[in-house]
Amino acid sequence: MKRVILTGAVALALTACQTAGETFDAVNPFSDSVSIETRLIDQYLAEQGLDDADFPVPEAARRTPDLLPPGTGTEVAYADHYGVLEIPAAERELNAILQRLQATIPGTPPPARVYIEPGVGFSARAEKSGAIFVSFGGLSGTSPQGESDEADLNDDRLAFLIAHEYAHILLDHFGDRETEESMLEFAKLARMGLVARNKLDEDRDDDDLARNMRAPNVALAVSEATMLRSWGRSQEFEADLLAHDLLAAAGYNRRESSNAITRIRDVKDVVQQVPFFNSEEFQSIAAQALQGGMDKQNLVERGVDAGFVLFGQLSRELFGKEHPSQQDRLDQLKLYEERQYREVERAYVARFTRSRSDSVDRLAADSDFQGWKAAYDTTFQAVALTERSKVAGVQGSDGSMAEADAPPILDPAFEPTFKRARAALQRLGQEDPFLRERFAELREHERKHDTAIANLDLVLEAKGERTPLKTLLELVNRNLDKGDVARAGEAIQLAVLNYPDAQAWYPNKIAVELLSGQRDQAQRTFDSCQINGTVTTTVACREVARGKGPGFNGKGQDAPPGLLKQGGSVPGRGETNQGGGFDNLINAFTGT
Repeated sequence: MKRVILTGAVALALTACQTAGETFDAVNPFSDSVSIETRLIDQYLAEQGLDDADFPVPEAARRTPDLLPPGTGTEVAYADHYGVLEIPAAERELNAILQRLQATIPGTPPPARVYIEPGVGFSARAEKSGAIFVSFGGLSGTSPQGESDEADLNDDRLAFLIAHEYAHILLDHFGDRETEESMLEFAKLARMGLVARNKLDEDRDDDDLARNMRAPNVALAVSEATMLRSWGRSQEFEADLLAHDLLAAAGYNRRESSNAITRIRDVKDVVQQVPFFNSEEFQSIAAQALQGGMDKQNLVERGVDAGFVLFGQLSRELFGKEHPSQQDRLDQLKLYEERQYREVERAYVARFTRSRSDSVDRLAADSDFQGWKAAYDTTFQAVALTERSKVAGVQGSDGSMAEADAPPILDPAFEPTFKRARAALQRLGQEDPFLRERFAELREHERKHDTAIANLDLVLEAKGERTPLKTLLELVNRNLDKGDVARAGEAIQLAVLNYPDAQAWYPNKIAVELLSGQRDQAQRTFDSCQINGTVTTTVACREVARGKGPGFNGKGQDAPPGLLKQGGSVPGRGETNQGGGFDNLINAFTGT
């Protein structure tokens, strides 16, 4: 597939995937996404100029590929997640699985390395750098509900999880990000033009600009969603099927591919939690937009009518709407297995391959790994117990009941369980920002606000410059809610200093500046957010500019007026903005 950005207009053209012949298309319900006429590995090898007869490399000729140098690609884990965990035994086992898969591929497959990142559930992700991140919950069997399903885990399912992510790297499924960046540049230009027009035209007020800003934002959101829709389906199918090929070649039980997919949380479980997706208006807009049945002007008007704020905030979630469901993936895999491994006899595929648990068994005997497992299991058991809490109520003069401002009545098992979780993490001698944030939430549930913040401070003390951005922003918000603007300011300074290219800190920085009386600086930050931010970020910045969010709830101090000029301030003549002078900006967008 290729995507082309058309210069001169904010337009996107998608060329369709090459699919199988008409005869086979008639029986393949997924032919709009991926061809299964040949093995996916054959398609990859053809693109590399290699002979498919050379796959898999004979066992006697296989060599263990070199991994990426340690730490390569981990910066993204700190910028958008909770960093990585150092669990040597687990890293060795996972990278050995990766190398076993790589060794079957002729030529020089791209280098990679598996890291373990904090989190629960059977999940993983890949980055263009070659870094693959596997959630600790995928190894330990820890679920968000505090239940452990480690009995269902084996090497073959872990191998599929890693092979699926490595397939994204092999097939270079990262071009969409480059296109999104190009589209974001178009949106920036459109926003800059609107801000400039508003500055020059005294008849245009802030509300007028806010309405006009919706056009590039909605167009960007829908364009992103449209692209992700078609690339999401095909990429996930391709990664599943290529992973299936690699499992078979490496001697794993390929029948475990479907079991691994079943363990991955179905995307519909996430999407169904978003009410906006279930509205008739959204379904109508999404259907017409994604099928190309709506012109741009109509799309913008109806997007605004449906509620721009929600549409903007959730635009990326539309990826999930068209991301293949678990059942789609299972059905496609079954069709592929029949076509490529049952109708075709392959000498390297044994008639029967038993599932293995060698790596899983070694981890079960590793004390360090089991220490981490204990910390995760007990933490999420404590989280689950909070759902049994009872909130005390007070009766008003009119007889109505209201929630009392007092700690909830906790389940008797909560305190000993939470105590075990804290002790387990302390024994590890390594901070986990993800678990500490859960600890903070549990302390907040107990109404112990200072202790909640203290848990996040421990991460900052231990990690320093490597403190994840998520943790820093959580510190900002909790300190703002407490009324400690100075401490919030220290945290936001670290966020901006350590993650200058990130966008997530824009709304938090505006809040800190408003609440500390730096109104002019808040206005400049807000203007920068309007021009440089993604759709979701700009929406969040506008909410803060209206005086909404942490710190604007009356706790600790009276919040100053939060309203900022939606039109913002643009550079004066002779100053520059994004590399161009003000005169050039006006000439480009107003024709003056």
